Amino acid sequence: MAFQTSTDYGGRLVDLECFQTEAEPAGALALDMTLRGDGKSRKVTGIQKLVQRYLITFMTTIGDVKFAQDQGTDFVISVLQGVIQNRSAIVSLFAFADSETQAQLDLDDSEDMPDDERLDSAELLDYDIDQSAGKLYLKVQLNTVAEDAYTFIIPT
Repeated sequence: MAFQTSTDYGGRLVDLECFQTEAEPAGALALDMTLRGDGKSRKVTGIQKLVQRYLITFMTTIGDVKFAQDQGTDFVISVLQGVIQNRSAIVSLFAFADSETQAQLDLDDSEDMPDDERLDSAELLDYDIDQSAGKLYLKVQLNTVAEDAYTFIIPT
């Protein structure tokens, strides 16, 4: 695969950005689950659009979307209910939620969607529990059908 310094996104469908970047924990890009504080939105496409679609699906609790009751995963509710009793539970919980997320994204994908916006696989690279802040950080790598990869942190 040849290295590109820019990509032409002309003529693509775009989404509006709904996550803001926060301070980097442990030197990795983190995305926060809040709207931008200044009220401005940005257009996202390409792998950034895929990351956003993945996060929205992964972090949405099943049953929370009024007209799409089967959208989302049990990840957040499981964490909030204290299901994580040991470190291996994090890996298992991620694997189940990731599987549900990938299946839902596959159903939403269209044949004319660009390959860099379609998920090939996701991998949990690392995780950290900040007990003082009550946060779980998941370091995830998304791999696209276009064979691009992007690593980011999910704060929960």
